[in-house]
Amino acid sequence: VFKVPSACRHSVLANQTQRSITKMLLFISSIFIICTLPSHVVRIYATMAGQETENLKSLQQIFMHLNNFHFAINFFLYSICGSHFRKCLNQLVDKTVHRARNR
Repeated sequence: VFKVPSACRHSVLANQTQRSITKMLLFISSIFIICTLPSHVVRIYATMAGQETENLKSLQQIFMHLNNFHFAINFFLYSICGSHFRKCLNQLVDKTVHRARNR
């Protein structure tokens, strides 16, 4: 039976972890761009046109809500995508509950 050297196993595990983190950051960055880009495009368009109509103001308000929505869901995105984030959050909650019980 062929044994994989310990250094190789560590390298493979580190590679998988890096790939997982990269996927999570790519997903979260993509959501950020999707939620913030429309607002910036409308601002640039209004600046280039030199005027801001009621339609542009309404559109800008809608896109600002989308931008704010991104900040509201950020926690949930990290919770869904990041296993390390979930593990650390669970440890933090456990420590906090443990401290509260011992008071």
